Amino acid sequence: MIKKNFVNFFVLLLIMHFTVDRVIADVGNCSQPFIDVSCDHWAINYISAVKDAGITKGCNPPANDRFCPEDVVTRAQMAAFIYRAFGQ
Repeated sequence: MIKKNFVNFFVLLLIMHFTVDRVIADVGNCSQPFIDVSCDHWAINYISAVKDAGITKGCNPPANDRFCPEDVVTRAQMAAFIYRAFGQ
């Protein structure tokens, strides 16, 4: 059996591609969506978009101030992302 692991930001980029209607533009003023995503992160605009859309809420409840972009996505997290993106 082949086992694939996906990291957090790749999964959310895929979901965002099909759900978020916001145009992703590079704006000069950066507001970090999470403390572990710097303003020079290559996916900052995408991560901000999925946070603004309510698809991701953070990876460290209850504070939820971290995104954990390098973490492997669990089945439970994937289910939550899909539900928030398509199920509401």
